[in-house]
Amino acid sequence: GSRGVPFFLVGYSLGGLLFLNALTRAPELTKQVAAMVLFAPALTIRFPYYYVGGLRVFGRSTAIPSSNLPEYRANDSITFGAYGALCDVWREVQARGVGACSAVPTLVLLDPRDELISTRGLINVIREQELSQWRLEPVWGQPTELKQKIRHLIIDEAALGESEWRRVGELVTKHLKPRA
Repeated sequence: GSRGVPFFLVGYSLGGLLFLNALTRAPELTKQVAAMVLFAPALTIRFPYYYVGGLRVFGRSTAIPSSNLPEYRANDSITFGAYGALCDVWREVQARGVGACSAVPTLVLLDPRDELISTRGLINVIREQELSQWRLEPVWGQPTELKQKIRHLIIDEAALGESEWRRVGELVTKHLKPRA
């Protein structure tokens, strides 16, 4: 940051996409970012989820039930308007590209079996936009006590299992250490 204190961005899913949206809208901000960690960023949405945003023609306030586990929900449902807003931001970032973030050391964590985010798509973005400071690290959720396995949930020990969550913590800690 401007006061000599490192500024880190850590985002999960939509949060990662929103960080990328802000940085691509104002590329000068990337000079203030020491490093980023993106957990399953919504940068490369799989086919069926992208088109859900188009359902807002049936009413922005029309909602569908959340398929997420109750303990991970912010809301019990999500509106077509919210999906549409996600898709609007996604399209903006796709149009601008994330090349403005190429100099920011970025650790991208993703379960290759993620239901929402395309691993192949992320690999292509990193390669095609020459994001040489970005590193994609696979995260492999282990069997846990959760009633349902959702691969997109890579945000805590309950979702990943103790050993994989410890490994993720080590990767993040190493990535965020000051560079010489």
